[in-house]
Amino acid sequence: MSTFALPNAASAAVVVLEEENGTLTGSFEDTIREIGSFTRTFTFNLPTTGVTAVSATTVRAGENNTPGDLDFTSVLLNGSPLTLTGEAAEYAFGQWQNTSGEQTLVINGYSYGNAGLSGVVTFASGAVPEPGTWAIMILGFAATGFAMRRRKADQTKVAFAF
Repeated sequence: MSTFALPNAASAAVVVLEEENGTLTGSFEDTIREIGSFTRTFTFNLPTTGVTAVSATTVRAGENNTPGDLDFTSVLLNGSPLTLTGEAAEYAFGQWQNTSGEQTLVINGYSYGNAGLSGVVTFASGAVPEPGTWAIMILGFAATGFAMRRRKADQTKVAFAF
């Protein structure tokens, strides 16, 4: 089991990640009671390089059967925007190659009061080779192809007897 902290405006929460076959997964959530624009920042640490996928959605969190709602205006992971979809931007998703260390997820939006947001962060280490690895591999294929093309064909003489 691994953990990472996800602080919000009020306090810090610790999310327990479940690890299976090199994949770490954790969830985040927050309730926005006030009406108006909001910003929530979540941070987490990655143990190594790999691929991080994030999805977030709005959640109705009304009290006493009073519905609440909010809309995302932007969702950014380390400054890169997630794709916003749904009616009034109620879903966000994205996937990136990340390095190890602290990652920052910033969610901006507008709350109509008593609303919430929740989401999931999934991380898989070593899923994509480094660019240098790709370059060496491609050069190796090119060198092998060049060597095969330059090699002279063996001349074989065939004689038939009747």
